Amino acid sequence: MGMGQKSPGAVETYASRAEIEAAIEGLSAADTERLKRTADLRAAGLKGLGLGVCGDDLLQRAMELALKGNRHWPKGVRFVTYLLQLVRNVAGHLARDAKSRLGVPVQEQAEVEVVMSGDPDCLVPAAIPDPERLAAARETTGRIKKKFAKDETVSLIIEGWETEMTGPDIKRELELSQNDYETAVTRLRRGARSLEE
Repeated sequence: MGMGQKSPGAVETYASRAEIEAAIEGLSAADTERLKRTADLRAAGLKGLGLGVCGDDLLQRAMELALKGNRHWPKGVRFVTYLLQLVRNVAGHLARDAKSRLGVPVQEQAEVEVVMSGDPDCLVPAAIPDPERLAAARETTGRIKKKFAKDETVSLIIEGWETEMTGPDIKRELELSQNDYETAVTRLRRGARSLEE
């Protein structure tokens, strides 16, 4: 099947409210666990900004957005992937608001540089990158995330880094041993390098 010409306003590609409700009901235990862990990790990252939200709050808001239809669920995307993205969006908005209230410059972070930098516990955002570098970093991050979509630990570590959590925070939050953490980071680095070759 080739890429069909869809008319821009083709409605059938988005799920209806009923389908979204069914998809929420139908989330597997593993998907629910993954959503909860990601939301908890994002909430832990927000605590550093003085925000008292818990993972359940973020998940609740993501589900509300999904049901209201403000953020359409494209049917080609797995529902859990779509919800994870909403959780990230909600957390991202809260973080930006908090930073602007605190007067912290909102720095576009080239997350990939973190993956590449030597010490996993030292999170050094690059100097504010130029738009080209940022776009390249985003694209690489996207490819890395795809590559590790089935690797739960690596995916969650990337989540943690994106919320500017340190290695020790991530280990505590995910209940990982130092060894598990280092092994996952090594897998992540190897995977990232293999994408560059």
